[in-house]
Order: sequence, then C-alpha cells, then structure tokens
Amino acid sequence: MTSEPRIHNGVMDMDLFFDVGPKGTHCSMKHEDFEYKFENYDANYLQFVLSDRVPNCVLDAMQRQDWFEFKINSAWMAQKLGTRRFLINAAQFAAGLPHIQELYGADQELDLEIKFINPRVVFGPSSGENVQF
Repeated sequence: MTSEPRIHNGVMDMDLFFDVGPKGTHCSMKHEDFEYKFENYDANYLQFVLSDRVPNCVLDAMQRQDWFEFKINSAWMAQKLGTRRFLINAAQFAAGLPHIQELYGADQELDLEIKFINPRVVFGPSSGENVQF
C-alpha cells in the first residue's frame, strides 16, 4: 500500500492505492470530485474526513471476482450447513410463487441465485445515517 498526499484548496487529501486482485491492479471506479463540507470548530477539533472510496473500491474488486454471487439449493444446504430439514423446493415457495408448484409439482427442487450488483458504502449526512450499505 502506498499513499500520495495532495493539497487541494488548503486541504490535504491522501489517496491510498492498493492491489485489488488478479482482475485489476488498481481501483477502476470513477473518481468523483466532491467538495467536503467542514464545520467551523475553530481550533477546538481536528476534522478528519473519511472517504467511502476505499471500501467501495474493495467491494468493486470483490464483485469483479464473483464474491457476491451465490447459488443455494437443497444440496448446498446439506453440504455447507449439514441439514436436509429445509428443502429448497416448489412447496417452500407456494405462497409467493404458486405457478411453479402448479407447473412442476411440490417436490421440484429449485436453485436460488443471489447476486449483489454494485454494492456500495456511503458515509456521512448525505446517506441520512452515519453509514449506509
């Protein structure tokens, strides 16, 4: 990890560069020009602005390497969690998706695919919270 301090409008900006994995050697996210709002605390406090770019670059790299893609079925439940009590079949989803059970029967095994696309962390007041994911 290397750092490169820069001065912009009297404020020092420190960028952190790091290896984000085999499919990219740098953060490929578009850098946003953003003017951070500083409060007037006089000399009582030192203000530290933490950018959400660093964790978002890591999340972006993880997404490019398929860390946020999951395929869950009954076999996965048995192998990873050691249980066959909760079968992933059409009967489990009959209340929300009755047409699947009607077409294929209640015992039809299903594959649930979950994929997180563009996961992001947002810091600060613009998120409405201190931290938003």
